Amino acid sequence: MKKELAVDFETFSQKSDTPVFHKIKFDETSIYLTKSFFYESGIPNTGKNHFGNYRLFSWSDARAKAFLGFELGQESPALGIASVIGSFTPLKDDLRDVKYVSGEGKAYFKSALAELEGKNIEEESSEKVDAENFMKMKEIIPTGAQGKAIYGDGDYIIDGPAGTGKSTTVLQKIKLLEVQEKINPTRIQVIVKNSKVVPRFKELLAAIDIFDISILPVGDFIARNYSNTPSVGVDELSFLNKLAVNASDILNFVFDTKTLFALGYQLNQNYWDQMCEVTKNDTSFISAAKSFLEKAEEVRESKKVNSKSIADKQAELRKNTAIEKEKLTRAIIKKNEKSLLRRLGKRIGFNATSNESALSLGDEANIREQLSKYKNRHQEVIEKFKLRFDEQIHLAEQSLVKELESIKEVFVKAVVKTTRDRNEAEILRLYFNKNLFGNYPFHTIIVDEAQDVSSVDIELIRLCTQNSILAGDESQTENPDGIGLWDNLAIENTFTKNDNLNIYQLRHNFRQTYELGNVSYNYRQLILGRGIEDIKSDYFEDQIGFNKPSLRLISAEEDFVHLVKARIDYINETFSSSFPLVIFYENSSSLQRFKTLLQGENFTICNDENLEYASDILFVNIWEIAGREFPVVLAPLTESTSANTIYIMLSRAKFDLTFFTGAGKTIDPYILLLCQHGLINK
Repeated sequence: MKKELAVDFETFSQKSDTPVFHKIKFDETSIYLTKSFFYESGIPNTGKNHFGNYRLFSWSDARAKAFLGFELGQESPALGIASVIGSFTPLKDDLRDVKYVSGEGKAYFKSALAELEGKNIEEESSEKVDAENFMKMKEIIPTGAQGKAIYGDGDYIIDGPAGTGKSTTVLQKIKLLEVQEKINPTRIQVIVKNSKVVPRFKELLAAIDIFDISILPVGDFIARNYSNTPSVGVDELSFLNKLAVNASDILNFVFDTKTLFALGYQLNQNYWDQMCEVTKNDTSFISAAKSFLEKAEEVRESKKVNSKSIADKQAELRKNTAIEKEKLTRAIIKKNEKSLLRRLGKRIGFNATSNESALSLGDEANIREQLSKYKNRHQEVIEKFKLRFDEQIHLAEQSLVKELESIKEVFVKAVVKTTRDRNEAEILRLYFNKNLFGNYPFHTIIVDEAQDVSSVDIELIRLCTQNSILAGDESQTENPDGIGLWDNLAIENTFTKNDNLNIYQLRHNFRQTYELGNVSYNYRQLILGRGIEDIKSDYFEDQIGFNKPSLRLISAEEDFVHLVKARIDYINETFSSSFPLVIFYENSSSLQRFKTLLQGENFTICNDENLEYASDILFVNIWEIAGREFPVVLAPLTESTSANTIYIMLSRAKFDLTFFTGAGKTIDPYILLLCQHGLINK
């Protein structure tokens, strides 16, 4: 892999202004993916190196779509097998954190300069860990699974354990919408679980030069986009959806323009009766519908008259062509009879037996030529006549197609009137919009932590947009009213493709060290009834070798104080910048209890509401930690702490996590099992 590094560093050095983040090496060609602003620099995007040709693409270029999704061993019909996948952090004169995956395994190089030229980069940086940037996802999408997910279309789900980059992936999707599809930011909406995660989303968007995207909690979005707070359940939504679907199908059958303007059309009385019935025989609609059908009948009658007129003209042309042929034949024969040869033939007693025998091959060719000109001249007149007819019919049909939109509006208004409840009426109109009109206030809505959003709210959100993306993890469900499992979607056949849920599965944990990620992943495995497995092969050298999560038993008050002091000392000794030790709490009583225990100690303390990063300790409610991350965490375990809550606390720690519980208390069985397997220190 050192040779691979040398070639990549040489290529980068020749074009050091290209922020290369990702590489796929094929048989004789390498593809390098860069940050999205690459094309603005005007740098040539092709070249050659020791391995053959190479090409540079901005990751947000539509042509990079296939390469973003490429994984090791995958074959390109044009380029061959992907034999090496690489990722880099480009600096002005160096490639840092270089990672390669090949058939031979994984390789990690902290610095190309250090590895290739022996430069001591340790002098340039602190030995302490940069907690802010450790394993922080940058602009480029690092894995094939995520590359595929950002190019999903329609309604789909991005599912995966905590830290796998679900949120980051959907934000990259926003970049593609703006760059490739030129979607206005006002038509893109991000919906989050609570307002606490809004700053993080804004930061991630700003990192990829995306601004002016609205980010709202679920409740705020519903309040802004519905005139009344909907008070409907799954059954009501299902009923309204089926009503809109069935009514739309009936309307589309009766007013199907493919058959409506065709000769021989016959109104299906059964469907007409059903259509009238679903509107409760609304007189305004029935009058408009009958008027429309009468106009369609006029169009069909015009087509019939025009067709007959053209057919008559064609028959007349055939008749006249035959007459013209006879005239030409007689004229040529008469002319020939006057010739000297014909007169001589008569003197010696020769007479032709028929007119045809008097025509030479040249005469016949002459007749065919003149007939062709005659037919073409008159056919051109007929074609112009037909063209005028077709244009008139086309204009009449287009006029009716436009009028049909008004008929649909009258129909929808009539059906909606049959629903007395204002909430249901508003929702029913939105279902009709999905089935008949497709006029949405939003092009794409992204719902983060969607497992904690109710199935009703997800459906209300889906009705407001052309495309919906749900990002979440079924194992992180906290809200008892949330959807929990993707199979619990309110309406059948939504978020599906080929009759299956349209899900992109992510696996690699980008947020946590291997030691934390391994525990987080396997705790989720146990929740889902699966076995424990080591995922070390998913990680690189720089992500391995850190603290395992630990479990501490608190026997006396001073034990808790000593634990807090030890973790604060650990932060000061290990990290290059200061930040608070985060302590989770369950309710106001436990918060007050923790604060009381720490009274008299020389700690500066803050809450989420008055966050001060210079503080020693930050208390965060466990019900407000989803979608967030913290470098060093103390997490309480009680006998009533649910498995889902434990998993969420596990997944929020980025670098170091300590569980604590009272001595003699019953400990979660999954935590004990992970302790027995040596994944958690006890």
